[in-house]
Amino acid sequence: MKLTIRSPNADGTAPSKAAMPHLAPDSFDSFASFDAAAAAWVRMHASPAMTQFMAAVSLAHSQAVLYAAGFALAIYAWKRGEPRWSALAVSVIVLGLVLNALLKLAFARARPLIEGVPSVYDTYSFPSGHAAGATLVYGFAAAYIAGHSSSPAVRIGVFFVAVIMIALVATSRLVLGVHFASDVTAGIAWAAMWATAWILALAPRRRALERAR
Repeated sequence: MKLTIRSPNADGTAPSKAAMPHLAPDSFDSFASFDAAAAAWVRMHASPAMTQFMAAVSLAHSQAVLYAAGFALAIYAWKRGEPRWSALAVSVIVLGLVLNALLKLAFARARPLIEGVPSVYDTYSFPSGHAAGATLVYGFAAAYIAGHSSSPAVRIGVFFVAVIMIALVATSRLVLGVHFASDVTAGIAWAAMWATAWILALAPRRRALERAR
């Protein structure tokens, strides 16, 4: 079954209850119940104000912005004399974003349909690039800050903020109706594993950084 969701109206208002959701055949059958439950939650809680706020959140985490953030973090680390962290920023974020684009082509899942309105996206849906990108950027930033801090409160706090921001970006894609819940979940999951593997393997340990100082 394919969950087809009507996205927010052009004026930013939430779609009518009669318009979302409905089901049609699809190859992502195993996700149908999960996607339907998430769509129902969005339909119940979305409001015009929330939709407009989530549109701003989503715009602030476009692919261009995420790529720019990756390169900016790499340059920042390089200028601080930390080539290993600089290379990690490129590997985790930039290469991660490229890999996500390739995964979209591999899975070729169509986006939720907007009834009677052409899609504003010409890319595939699975996994979500916004959700994956936010996970890569905020995950790397949290690891970088935590790796340079001796304060347990700071180390815990930055990861807490990262989780909040990732969840916010992922939710924005659901509220806007441009992704299924399984898209954003998959994006977060694979990106978290990708970032964690790179960071655990190559990130300088805090003790080494302290000795270098």
